[in-house]
Amino acid sequence: MPSHDKCGLISRCFGKFNELIDWVFPTADSVRPVEIANVGMLWSFSIIFIIGAADIILQYPYRGFSYVSSVWVWVAMFILGSCCWLALVKKSLRSDRRSAIGLALSGVLFISLSGLFASDYPPMSTAVPIYFLHGVMCLLASVKRMKTVRVIADELANEG
Repeated sequence: MPSHDKCGLISRCFGKFNELIDWVFPTADSVRPVEIANVGMLWSFSIIFIIGAADIILQYPYRGFSYVSSVWVWVAMFILGSCCWLALVKKSLRSDRRSAIGLALSGVLFISLSGLFASDYPPMSTAVPIYFLHGVMCLLASVKRMKTVRVIADELANEG
């Protein structure tokens, strides 16, 4: 396969990916429900583990969480949720950029949590696809948010 064909294929894949993101999130504000759900999931998951991780990790499907037994992991997760909340409630280019970063970090975190749930197989837990899909939605929302920030920043740069 000639190299120019590979470039065309990669370009088409990126184009389809952008179409997917614009289909899932048609406007910049359509990311907001994912941001709100993300904060709620980060806070609730971390608070439950801060309070009772020692008992929770003994039960199915949480036995894989024994690999992350430090309370500081859950405190960091709560702090990430708080940072995402602060970025969510502010309305500026800087906070939108921070929101995109928080969503990306959350996406990686929730996909990792999905892997921890999967490590307690068999049987497979419904948490595996739920947290995986939430992580993917966070990553897609992050890309949409960052694309919007880039467009606005370019417009502001072209005005001046």
